[in-house]
Amino acid sequence: MVVSTAPVTWVPTQTETTLRYGCHDTPLGTVFIALGQASLVSVQFLDEATAPVADCLGRLRDRWPDAQIKADTHATQPFCDRLYRPPASGDVPIPVQVGGTPFQQTVWRSLVAIPYGHQVSYGALAQTLGQPQASRAVGSAVGKNPIAYFIPCHRVVRADGQLGGYRWGRDRKAALLRWETGHLDESP
Repeated sequence: MVVSTAPVTWVPTQTETTLRYGCHDTPLGTVFIALGQASLVSVQFLDEATAPVADCLGRLRDRWPDAQIKADTHATQPFCDRLYRPPASGDVPIPVQVGGTPFQQTVWRSLVAIPYGHQVSYGALAQTLGQPQASRAVGSAVGKNPIAYFIPCHRVVRADGQLGGYRWGRDRKAALLRWETGHLDESP
């Protein structure tokens, strides 16, 4: 049986008073992870060109201007540990708080349904959503996904099989897809 990256559960956007974050080294680069009181609010790959830590922290401050933001790698480590292992049938769903427009949320929810190690085209995703002419809008929403990997925007490719864009670079997208394909036999 092939499953998605990780089961997620959607938490309504709420006021956060404290946000905890950590930066972790992974097999595919450094990742920034931020948590609210009871949910994952951000997962971003870091590098100086596309997402320096200061930018990640700035986006958190923009979204929750009154929240205290604290470094806490101990709290974020369990999420990092789930990044690069095939999903298991007994995994506890990860609560995510994504914000976004209703259309973006619909697109992001559909990304979770893409099986681990598989890809779908932007057009096919738009068709699945009942909006076959909305490939560009779908692509825009995919690109604004605030929870990398757990909401697997890397699994969406062009109709011709080419990678297409990726917020954290095409090389990382290709590496993520190779990683998943190489671990298909380990998933339940």
